Amino acid sequence: MTTISFSPAAEDIFSVRKAVYRMIVTRATKKLTDSADIKELEMSELFDDISLYSLSDAQRARLESALLAGILTLREDINAGRPTEEPVRNGIESVLDELVEFMQTHLSPST
Repeated sequence: MTTISFSPAAEDIFSVRKAVYRMIVTRATKKLTDSADIKELEMSELFDDISLYSLSDAQRARLESALLAGILTLREDINAGRPTEEPVRNGIESVLDELVEFMQTHLSPST
């Protein structure tokens, strides 16, 4: 499992399967231009965690936006029946819906 955390508090942490997170990151990095942002996402894959609260405000906003875009794109791909890099389990759509809602309730005001 990989965690996306907006604070150390349990209610601010969302866990998702590693395969799903990798597919989100693949799509999110396409939305980024800053090499430090891309590196941060790559490192989050290695450590199975992205602690958004530990980033600078500017980087946090960029990564939040990119991750949300990656989640939305993955959800669109799955809903449209497009092939994904890795197999997905039945019910992934509801997990992605929950993750979209989680992200939207936790986004920084500037995002």
